Amino acid sequence: MKTKNLFFFFVFVDIDEEKLKDEQTQKKIEEKKQISKDDDSKKIHRGIPKALFLNDIRNEILEIEDAEQLLLKVQQQYTKYKLMESSLHSQYAQIKGKIPRLEEDLEMIYALKKKKEQGGELTTQFKVADLVYSTAVVENFDYVSLWLGANVMLEYPIDEAAKLLENNISNAKKTIEELLSDINYLKDQITTTEVTISRVYNHSVKLNRLKKK
Repeated sequence: MKTKNLFFFFVFVDIDEEKLKDEQTQKKIEEKKQISKDDDSKKIHRGIPKALFLNDIRNEILEIEDAEQLLLKVQQQYTKYKLMESSLHSQYAQIKGKIPRLEEDLEMIYALKKKKEQGGELTTQFKVADLVYSTAVVENFDYVSLWLGANVMLEYPIDEAAKLLENNISNAKKTIEELLSDINYLKDQITTTEVTISRVYNHSVKLNRLKKK
């Protein structure tokens, strides 16, 4: 009778151990998934770190010294976020400002290609200096010159120039979308950090009062 009871006792322990192993395995899988999500988020949002958020600040911060150190750390992260925000807005404005000019250049190339198909000459005006223009007659529509920046101009076949501008416009619009996504994500991190700073500060004040008592 004792052996039978012992037998059932050991079986019960084995079942709990198996259940525990399953729970530990599941926990590791969930942790790996979370790490993978964090890594993906960093890749998507240009490495912008996720803001710190404390679920239970009363139990996580028990000493005033810990609260002060954490407050300093979060404030430093907040400063970095604001610098990132300024940089992203600057990039966004710079790239967005280039798109209308690129589209105008592309429309002009389309017009030249159409004129080439129709045949004949094109009479136009070009800028010589401020408020000074001259008249020119264009006979050859096979090549165009594009500004590449830094006072550099390069001649391209007209079809190749059109393709280059189309790619540049497409890449610029894609970059604009990515920057907007990063800016919105960064706003969320800034908001979370502002909330965390407020909560940590208020908690540090409470701890300081308790310490004085």
